[in-house]
Amino acid sequence: MFDVLENIGIYLDELNCLRLLDPDVAGMTNELKNELRHFVDSKSAITSYTFTLHTREMCSRIDMQTHAGLHPGPCPSQRLKP
Repeated sequence: MFDVLENIGIYLDELNCLRLLDPDVAGMTNELKNELRHFVDSKSAITSYTFTLHTREMCSRIDMQTHAGLHPGPCPSQRLKP
């Protein structure tokens, strides 16, 4: 009986629920979904870190330009650099 159902593309899962997707394909689909989620999360973290670095650099440049326009001499943030 199960073979007849599988031949027409109907499967029974471990809970005896009818499924239209082959269990092996469903398993591979879930694995791929989890791998993609991990990939997107890792790229998201890298993008966030890069954005933070660029933002700090821009703020430092703005600070130096603002200070140069208001006060002669070195900018306080430049004095802190080793």
